[in-house]
Amino acid sequence: MAKIQFGNIVADARNAVGGIVYSRNTWGAYIRQKVSPVQPRTARQVEQRANLSELAKRWGQVLTEEQRESWRQFAAAFPIIDVFGNSVALTGIAAYQRVNRVRALLGLPPLDDPPADMNVVAPDSAQLQISWTGTPPALSLKVAFTPSPAPTNHHVEVWATKGLSPGRAFVSSELRLIAVSPSGQASPFDITAAYQERFGLPSVGQKVFIEVRFANATNGAQSRGLRAWAIVPASS
Repeated sequence: MAKIQFGNIVADARNAVGGIVYSRNTWGAYIRQKVSPVQPRTARQVEQRANLSELAKRWGQVLTEEQRESWRQFAAAFPIIDVFGNSVALTGIAAYQRVNRVRALLGLPPLDDPPADMNVVAPDSAQLQISWTGTPPALSLKVAFTPSPAPTNHHVEVWATKGLSPGRAFVSSELRLIAVSPSGQASPFDITAAYQERFGLPSVGQKVFIEVRFANATNGAQSRGLRAWAIVPASS
């Protein structure tokens, strides 16, 4: 991996060109060779792809032209922020899939008419609590957050990593969605069972990262995420 510093002509670069990946982390911009891993086909990935395919079919076969035009206008009115911090307008179908992908995570049916807004409350704080409880002691993982409970119609999404080396700091590619709470979840949110089902339990001394986001069920808006980490303590 080569670290780089951009000059006056090119300020930043992201994504891949000609087998080279441009990105940045805490320490600045870097370049690395693109590696194409074997495409895994987990049940979760298959489900997500099927959901996107179904939404694409609905866009062409179920929605009317008036509804599709409404989504195009919605996309123009509510642009997203890209990796450079620039405001970018999606296409109508991309906006339709973006809203309804989040609603699918919440177990809700798709919206065929665009929502009135994309308002969502973001978490103010996030903390991962790892402890040993009970007799014999069992590992417990809970996520504390504020505001608590989550605002009206908001669900708590918890993304997490498997147990990692305590020296790890850059973990964006390791985060996986492991749990979505009911609406109005109070803190702390116990993720022990969900975490164990996805990763198994981490070992003593390993570092676990989480990211907490709020999702508004009304409009399919997803908040920014807040990260936290904790190291698995020894059992007393």
